[in-house]
Amino acid sequence: MNCPKCIGKLNKVEIKFHEIANMPKQKGAAVTSLEVDQCFVCNGVWFDAGELEKYIEKKLTIVDSAPIDINLIVDFDKKVAKCPRCNVDMVKKQAPKAKDIIIDFCEKCHGVWLDSTEIDRIEAKNLTLKEKIILIIKNLLPIR
Repeated sequence: MNCPKCIGKLNKVEIKFHEIANMPKQKGAAVTSLEVDQCFVCNGVWFDAGELEKYIEKKLTIVDSAPIDINLIVDFDKKVAKCPRCNVDMVKKQAPKAKDIIIDFCEKCHGVWLDSTEIDRIEAKNLTLKEKIILIIKNLLPIR
């Protein structure tokens, strides 16, 4: 899949964490994992429908990637993202309770693109699990 924001390709990244302590994998411990798609050019992350919920539910974090140039961040924020699954324009949504976070959302497949700075800001907010779910999931997905 192509990156919705830059010229990069999305690569599978598997995040594994200990179920109870939310610690890196330990030998013989119960482990939860989540496979997401990350662009190693701009460090953004693609969540297919349902993956973002698991990411939040399990309180996973994505390992910090190398920082990218501030001018590229500004350019990416202005760009209309193309869904890597559906190839349709994604909708920019302002996250309530976090006015500085703009998320790209595909209304067709319900995938979510988070630029590298967006995912960092969400994690930095140190919100409770309930607040994260309200902030990200319930305000992006249509009521079913």
